[in-house]
Amino acid sequence: MNAPQDDHVAPKGRAPVDLYAGLSPATVRLKSQLVAMRPELAAGGFPRDDGTVQFYTRVNALLSIDMTLLDYGAGRGRQFDMPDAGYREAIQKFQGKVAKVIGVDVYDGIYHHPFLDERHVIDPGDALPFSPGTIDIVVADWVFEHLENPDQFAGEMERIVRPGGWVCARTVNRWGYIGIGARIIPNSVHAWAVRKLIPIARSEDVFPVRYRANSLRDIRRCFIRQNWEDFSYLVNTTPRYFANSRALFRAMELYQKFAPYRLGVDLFVFLRRR
Repeated sequence: MNAPQDDHVAPKGRAPVDLYAGLSPATVRLKSQLVAMRPELAAGGFPRDDGTVQFYTRVNALLSIDMTLLDYGAGRGRQFDMPDAGYREAIQKFQGKVAKVIGVDVYDGIYHHPFLDERHVIDPGDALPFSPGTIDIVVADWVFEHLENPDQFAGEMERIVRPGGWVCARTVNRWGYIGIGARIIPNSVHAWAVRKLIPIARSEDVFPVRYRANSLRDIRRCFIRQNWEDFSYLVNTTPRYFANSRALFRAMELYQKFAPYRLGVDLFVFLRRR
């Protein structure tokens, strides 16, 4: 399949930016639709409302070289699969920015994650294998929607995160259209639905959802004020479940423009341990 052509002209003496190099046909189709609606992708490889860039930019601003970072729900490192990730990949890599990067997950695919210093497979609900106050910052990307027992998770964060340390999480707002749709659709068909809406998605990366820690109110309930300062907020990011349809993308974009703040699509959680 030939990649769509762009009219972006590179400076004299330099090759034009190739947004499609090394991509599969399905990824080319997806990216060509995004380029049509977000032409600024040619300037750095990400759209103006990219949720990954927004979330990880704030996480990176909290890092220092002496920190121990826990990647909770690190998985197999699927974010590093894309050959064109560029800047987005760079801000999701923590090695070299902190003293140690530890990953934990319930899924043994974590052993294939390429950018961890230490790995642990854990059982849901069990205590984490860390001493009290030994973690400086926790990053949980697309994890909160899967938590079976968020109160137990919050208790573990309270135990292992040092005073002044951070819990940073990106998840779906339960009151946004994605959160409502995901709660209506049975878990048994989630993998099928995700593949239809995001054709490049892989079934192994789809897990059952619970939505028990997915609103600002849920966060305040689980992470009590006596122990945590809460700087969480809702955000609308680039529409992602649009099945390669420009019409559906534009409809989602219009919804996000006029929907009340409480119905924002994603929830960015930033909590500082007192």
